[in-house]
Amino acid sequence: MFLASPAANSGRSNMCLLRRPRQTTSTEEVMHYKTSESTATSYSQVIHDGDGEIKTTPLFRDVLRLPVKFAIWELAPGVSEGAHVYQGEDAHEELYYFIEGEGIMWADGKDVPVKAGTLFLRRKAPTTASAILVAVS
Repeated sequence: MFLASPAANSGRSNMCLLRRPRQTTSTEEVMHYKTSESTATSYSQVIHDGDGEIKTTPLFRDVLRLPVKFAIWELAPGVSEGAHVYQGEDAHEELYYFIEGEGIMWADGKDVPVKAGTLFLRRKAPTTASAILVAVS
């Protein structure tokens, strides 16, 4: 238990009793997780035979139950994720949110300029879908 008292100058004399939350046992499931970019493990790698290495920081990789993966990607100017195609059972949607800088997404045969604040959704295609990301700045 924690015992808290009001500030000395507040003029109040009542006390507040706070109970420490019960610790979970090893058989109970943890119901929340917290992480940050500064505490997560990052990797630098070439992705889909692109130009240069992309720093990726996967978040909640081992605990996320959603049918998505969540990661932060950092690309230096001129670095790109290589062109790639998802087909059949591998076909899926991809969602990109751009935090800073500018780049070009290539999708459906078109260059799509992106910048900070852009949210880009590449839909799951029944046959083929291509995507490539190039950092401009």
